[in-house]
Amino acid sequence: MLVVLALSFRVRWRLLPLAVVTTGIVWGFGAFGHLGLDLSLVTIAGLPILIGIGIDFAIQVHARIEEEAALDRDPRPFAETLHRLGPPMVVATVAAALAFASMQISLVPMIRDFGLLLAVGIVAMLAVGAVLPLAVLGGRERRRPTHRLRPSRVEGVATRLGSAPPLVVLPFVGLALVLPLVGLALEQRAPIESDPINWADQTSESVRNARALEDRTGYATTLGLFIRAGQGTVFDDAMAAFAHDVARHTLARHDELRAASSLFTSVSSLIEVPGASPLPPRGEDLRAAYDVAPPDIRRLLVADDGAAAQITFWVGPSSLQDRADLVRDLGSAIADPQGAPLPDGASAEPSGLAVVGAGLLENVTANRQVLWVTALLAVSGWLILRFLSLGRAVLALLPVLFAVGAASTVVALLGITLSPLTMVSGPLVIATCAEFSVLLVSRYLEERGRGLPPTEASRTATQRTGRAFMASALTTVGGFAVLLFAALPLLRDFGAIVTVNVTVALLAALVIVPPAAVWADERGLLDVRAGRTARVQRRLAVGAGVTCLGAALAVAVLVADDTAPAAAERPGAPAPAAELAPGGG
Repeated sequence: MLVVLALSFRVRWRLLPLAVVTTGIVWGFGAFGHLGLDLSLVTIAGLPILIGIGIDFAIQVHARIEEEAALDRDPRPFAETLHRLGPPMVVATVAAALAFASMQISLVPMIRDFGLLLAVGIVAMLAVGAVLPLAVLGGRERRRPTHRLRPSRVEGVATRLGSAPPLVVLPFVGLALVLPLVGLALEQRAPIESDPINWADQTSESVRNARALEDRTGYATTLGLFIRAGQGTVFDDAMAAFAHDVARHTLARHDELRAASSLFTSVSSLIEVPGASPLPPRGEDLRAAYDVAPPDIRRLLVADDGAAAQITFWVGPSSLQDRADLVRDLGSAIADPQGAPLPDGASAEPSGLAVVGAGLLENVTANRQVLWVTALLAVSGWLILRFLSLGRAVLALLPVLFAVGAASTVVALLGITLSPLTMVSGPLVIATCAEFSVLLVSRYLEERGRGLPPTEASRTATQRTGRAFMASALTTVGGFAVLLFAALPLLRDFGAIVTVNVTVALLAALVIVPPAAVWADERGLLDVRAGRTARVQRRLAVGAGVTCLGAALAVAVLVADDTAPAAAERPGAPAPAAELAPGGG
């Protein structure tokens, strides 16, 4: 970012935005800590992301002060900057915070904390980005006023990016409507890295030890079958027959299962006759073996004085998807056994580390599309209510829709493997693109308010803001791209996908907004000449905005209602596993 600012942000004290964003990071993470939340593998990734997104505010304020002082010769450049730039920055911040807050409907606690961190952090970035540059540059301007701006090539790049003719607007609109559907379909088929060991640093000693252990022992984790005897006891002939048959058939169906360990299988191996089919043990055999077993073995295999027991399957190296299939198959075997049935009143369910891993994959993938749909609805509702104009809101949302679809399509075409962390890139794209889009639309409307015709207003807005937008875009991408150098593959994959997505989002805003603004304005869709939205149009906008926000809230409530009972209806899985095997089973 130092290099980017030095090369592209041709203003006095060009490195000031980095000092500003550093202060904002301290404030944001400090507020996160005061909320009593902890850092994790996921939330620590918020550091470069907040730097990348938050530096935009500092750059925009810095560039606007220089513009007002050098180009417009405004005697009050600081008041004018705050007056003109303050409201759009607040609108962009609220939009970004809503997109980040949509992560609260995720089923993964770390993702929810990640969204909260970004929502809190972006507000801190706004506060620091609006106040600190004004204070620092105010002292500088009193001593050595700015009289001219040095030319920069980045302004020409921004102008060329935004100089597409209005004729391309309709194709852009079509792509913005179609690409999200295409991206959604392609994302459904994208490969997901679901081997937890592949998320870690492959050169670390821990990973090497884990791989060596897998090679020597042949297994990587465990899958448990937790059994409750109901009104009876596990030392029962019917229960012994059920447990014996379920273990034997499950091992026969799955090559990734290396062995099964339990009181039932141990006693069965003792009475096995060479060359004959394995026989289930009798209840009295189980009781006799239990009585002579050491206390530690008793606690590991049987609990509650014979009311509960566990079968442990040793699972070979496999992905979370494979383990999820294994868990589902074990659940089917319990419900529809091929051998002896489960005794009346008794219960059995999968448990152990493999179930935790399968649950993680299920929770991550369950509502990944719902995350960005909810974020899009919330941001749309807010922008419609803020602008009180469907035309202005759609103009700001058009590049957001394009970016969401294009980003997913590009990731799929590049063959990038998804991971649990990359599932949340949708809200990040929406927040980043909405921030740039809102600032571009607001500047265009500002220039139209000065009396400039649409084409001239678009050209002036692009030229005046090109320096700041290109510097912001490059530093934002740089903030995300630093994750490419992380030691953890989980973070590297996240950095690769988010860098691609954010680049697409920024290009979409810079390319689509200028010609789309001219096209819509010339057709009277932005209500610029009228000075205010007509009463009917305002009511329509309020209705549409409330509908979008209500839909986002309804989705969040439905997801919460849908998942809360599922957690409550799993009686005894975590606690019994802890009972049967101290330390997690």
